[in-house]
Amino acid sequence: MRGLSYAGYHPGQLIGTKGANLIPGVNLDSFSAAGMALDAGLKVAPKIYGHVTD
Repeated sequence: MRGLSYAGYHPGQLIGTKGANLIPGVNLDSFSAAGMALDAGLKVAPKIYGHVTD
């Protein structure tokens, strides 16, 4: 079931799950609920901040 999504996944910037996995002892799967929440939260946070500070 995950074959196509894993095949199309290419890690990008060093924030989110990719950056967190550089910390020793941390192993987050980018397709897990925690990984998706971390990546989505870091993507949306600057946008929310921009709207709140305007």
